[in-house]
Amino acid sequence: MTIFQRDCLKRLLSYRNINYALWGSRLEKLEVVLLLVTACFIGAILGSAVTFAAMQRAYSISNFAQVKAVGVEVYVDPELTERLTEINWGSVEPGESKTFNAYIHNAGNSPITLSLDTENWVPTNASSMIKVSWDYPGGTVDARQAVMVEFELHVDFAVSGIDTFSFTMVITGSG
Repeated sequence: MTIFQRDCLKRLLSYRNINYALWGSRLEKLEVVLLLVTACFIGAILGSAVTFAAMQRAYSISNFAQVKAVGVEVYVDPELTERLTEINWGSVEPGESKTFNAYIHNAGNSPITLSLDTENWVPTNASSMIKVSWDYPGGTVDARQAVMVEFELHVDFAVSGIDTFSFTMVITGSG
């Protein structure tokens, strides 16, 4: 119960011998109290809704990620014709996740294992509120083979103070 509701109820219950003429008819004390209690609760609910709406705001964050490949080639298409050098995730909202599919090609002569890391965050504190992951299950990628992966960018719901950000995704093939 809010302070407003407590004050409203305290005042209502302190009245004695109330007989009000309202809309041309006489209402007894209980009817008036019930009417005023209802008005207090409706006022509190409406006040809470307005406060909540005022606290919510559109907050889009623009960004992009540079893609750096080490020991592998990264492509946009399954035919491996268009190299992926950056991902424009578009505008993201707090609490939102976005995905992007890519194809990682082992251009070497032996099997490799893939790893994903990030670096060069601008601003530097963005890395604590924005996370990048992928669905690569582990294991090896054979020579001259490609594997499709889905990258996911997730922005924490509590992100604040960041209007734009950038970073580098580092995809490494080792083995």
